[in-house]
Amino acid sequence: MKDSAPRAPIEKLLPTQLYISRAKLRTVQYALDCGGELALGPIPVLPWGPRFLMLDGHTRALALCQQGYSELLIRCEEVPVDLDMYSLCLAWCQQQGVRTVRDLLRHVIEHTQFETLWITRCERAYQAMSLSRS
Repeated sequence: MKDSAPRAPIEKLLPTQLYISRAKLRTVQYALDCGGELALGPIPVLPWGPRFLMLDGHTRALALCQQGYSELLIRCEEVPVDLDMYSLCLAWCQQQGVRTVRDLLRHVIEHTQFETLWITRCERAYQAMSLSRS
């Protein structure tokens, strides 16, 4: 498989996810060990000033960071349907000091905590946004 996707320096990626599931990280690390970077695919991003807003792939990005990658494959996306939600998640990350992929190293938690602290939080915020738009 040819590496044709553009790359971005890891410090240019802005996380929009506050926590990483330890179980998922182990799975991604195994996939990386078995198939290399290309097996993980590019990180979907949105250009955001001089940086890139991460739309997904936080666990993959952290696994690559842990392996010493300084640039990651990225895929630039169109503006997502819910830019307000991504903006809110970015604000949460900024408030908690998660400004780079490396900062996520301090936010790796057990999967049950991830479900409670992140997934539930996002679902509640999305529901509140949906209600306020109606």
